[in-house]
Amino acid sequence: MNNNDNRTQILRNKINNILNSVADEKHRNSFCMHLYGVSNFAALLAARRGLNEELAYIAGLMHDISLLNSNDYENHCKNSAQMTKDILIEVKLFSENEITIITDAILFHTDFEVYSDSLYNEILKDADIIQPFFNDIPNPAWQPAKSRLEKVMTELNIPIGIIK
Repeated sequence: MNNNDNRTQILRNKINNILNSVADEKHRNSFCMHLYGVSNFAALLAARRGLNEELAYIAGLMHDISLLNSNDYENHCKNSAQMTKDILIEVKLFSENEITIITDAILFHTDFEVYSDSLYNEILKDADIIQPFFNDIPNPAWQPAKSRLEKVMTELNIPIGIIK
């Protein structure tokens, strides 16, 4: 196991411990599916775009972490970014630059209609918008950012005709 695999596994274990502390099974399962789904799409998009898959995966895995034990959707980007920063500092396995890349992506991940110069911010937004499409059909959560979804689907050569 290389160092990156070890870092990622440590963070998976932390997320799983937090998930396991959520009493409501439906809430826990829904977030497990969403966090791991977004992280996988983020890694896929990073690989396609020639960026660091691990950093994108971790941003996806942790992007909604504050919502596991809170319903504060209004502040969840800021709260999740701070929780992620605290965890990444605690594990002492990430550089300051890596922490900034991950937490910035989390901080801005719901600004779907705003395009950023940060490629990692864009990856997380794209992953967060495409995951619900594949998970929530026929009642998708992606409608507000349909143009972003169509762009990502085109990039991945997925026919956009399936978007309703």
